[in-house]
Amino acid sequence: MLPGPNVDRISLADVLTSCLASVRSEGNRLRFGHADRIVVVLVDGLGAAPLRARAGHARTLMAVPGETIDTVFPTTTAAALA
Repeated sequence: MLPGPNVDRISLADVLTSCLASVRSEGNRLRFGHADRIVVVLVDGLGAAPLRARAGHARTLMAVPGETIDTVFPTTTAAALA
């Protein structure tokens, strides 16, 4: 049996909905403030553990403050963004 989603954690699915809410000046899970425009850059196939393991080769990405987010099962980008 697979574990259920942890609804208390931020997930990849929250990114686009939070961006849309930000443009609409609404509250959102990622606490984005109001924005007139949003750009989302998705680096597919790059997990937190591999990124940490190669931090010296990804100094720009590692310099961005933040926390890890969860994904869904199956762990495909299309399923996570749905």
